[in-house]
Amino acid sequence: NTQAERRTCPSPRTPSALWRKPSEARDRGHRTMRHPSAAMPITLLGVLVALLASLSWGTAAHASIGLAAVGGGLAAAADAEECTDDALPPLRGGALNVLGDPEDDPDAAVIREYLRASGADRTKFHVHGWRWHSLSLVRDVRRLRGLALRHLSAGAIQDTDTTSLDRAAEHVVGFNMAGLHRIENDLFFPWMREKLCGKKSDTKSSTVRDAFRRVLDEIDAERTEIAEMGQAMREQARLASSPASDDLTKSQAASNIARISETLAHLTRSVLDREESLLVPAVAFTVPEGEQRSFNNRVIHKLGVFDSRVHLVGMRDAVWEGGDEGERELFAQAIPSIPRMMIPRWRRNLYEPQVGDLELGE
Repeated sequence: NTQAERRTCPSPRTPSALWRKPSEARDRGHRTMRHPSAAMPITLLGVLVALLASLSWGTAAHASIGLAAVGGGLAAAADAEECTDDALPPLRGGALNVLGDPEDDPDAAVIREYLRASGADRTKFHVHGWRWHSLSLVRDVRRLRGLALRHLSAGAIQDTDTTSLDRAAEHVVGFNMAGLHRIENDLFFPWMREKLCGKKSDTKSSTVRDAFRRVLDEIDAERTEIAEMGQAMREQARLASSPASDDLTKSQAASNIARISETLAHLTRSVLDREESLLVPAVAFTVPEGEQRSFNNRVIHKLGVFDSRVHLVGMRDAVWEGGDEGERELFAQAIPSIPRMMIPRWRRNLYEPQVGDLELGE
């Protein structure tokens, strides 16, 4: 670590006025991050949206489902049953990276035993776009931290272009995080609650349903905390980039971005590991494969042509950076050759102009 890293990035467990511990969020209730999306016309562009959305959140074999949805109307989100009650780890593909759940977590133990006894097969999970989108967010948060440290270590803050921090933070928080949370809040988590702990759930044991309910409640609280930290980081980026800020204010804001993003990367990775360990195999066992694939119809209207392309580039880069050959093979199987061939062009024409200097934080 550089001297700037040691100076500005304490342990993620260090208390700070800039963020709260996840446990404090549980008493405040869940709030939704919104990222407006334009309505999708039933045109050639609409067909492209359907194709890209189904490719991003589903598998290639069921891209036709998305096309049919455009022609025949979009499926409405189903009403979920009420059931609410120090160094960064390496970024790896989720399939083999299960780092979550403390051994003394009784709810996790109940769920793991249920999955073991049921013979749950995680290879039958098909909503991979959600996993890859989450990996992309972890990667982007880390890169934003690296960019902030780059500014701090470059010398005098007045000699650096801090407006790049604002642009990069807008992509990380206003686009990537907001897009993921919009899908999770409006569609994915209500659907998982319905399937895993709702009154009509196929999970017959009330003990297991209660365990799923509490785990989902905890994850929701942590996702709320992630959203709040993202907004705090976004405000610091605006402050660092404001012409009205003096050099000391800009330097402090960049330091705050580095601290918040380190904590945010840890928490986001921890949540993803918990989801990989407990929710992915549970959905794979509980929800029929065809229903998982058809669920992607509900995602289509949440994505536009531009968003789908940019997200797909970010997902691909996160998977490849992870170095997991199995995850790369899964991506290649799920995404047909033509969209995969278009990724370099979309990166050059759409992705790179949007993320700006974020890639300097590698």
